[in-house]
Amino acid sequence: GPRAQFTAVENDYIATANQLSATIEKGETQLSPQTIAKLKASLRIIDAAILEARRALAADPANKALIEMLTTSYGQKVDLLRRTTEMGQS
Repeated sequence: GPRAQFTAVENDYIATANQLSATIEKGETQLSPQTIAKLKASLRIIDAAILEARRALAADPANKALIEMLTTSYGQKVDLLRRTTEMGQS
């Protein structure tokens, strides 16, 4: 069902996000402390939204709207990390 499909997608997003976070954390990018602070603030907001949607989904696993919301949040997170990483590698 949609939940099982989403779990696979979710695992992909989490793996990608972790990989990008690790690159930034290890200081492999030429990012200013301000940029990293802004990134972390944005990530906190996205992570809070992800946590909330996951809690709601645990209570209502068949809810397609929640799955879409979560997919969007993960997409935003990966996109933000990817853009920040690329910015630091120029």
